[in-house]
Amino acid sequence: MSRFGSPVPRYPQEMDGLVNMITFGLVFSDTDLAVPGGGTQNKMLCQFTADTTGTPVVAGHIEATAIGNIMVQAVASGAINSIADAREIVRRSFEVAIYEPQVSSGWDGVMIGFFK
Repeated sequence: MSRFGSPVPRYPQEMDGLVNMITFGLVFSDTDLAVPGGGTQNKMLCQFTADTTGTPVVAGHIEATAIGNIMVQAVASGAINSIADAREIVRRSFEVAIYEPQVSSGWDGVMIGFFK
């Protein structure tokens, strides 16, 4: 089992859910789920994601990819000392929206079916 309670994929056909998470840019941490980029514009999607996973969703900046690219270039050129410093600059520079899970009981059966 993964730390999220789902089975670890062993076969290619089991990778669908993981591929979807990567495709949509979802990034899990120990406490929340980060959604960068264009998906952040869809407030309903962000709220549904929080509700279905039972995990707070942190919706970042719509141009997260471009911002990340600029930060990596700044670190590589020596303009910023480290990735940690770049993350702190981004954290202080852009607001995020946080979507707390509202209702999960209606989604429990769906999630159980998804991981079967």
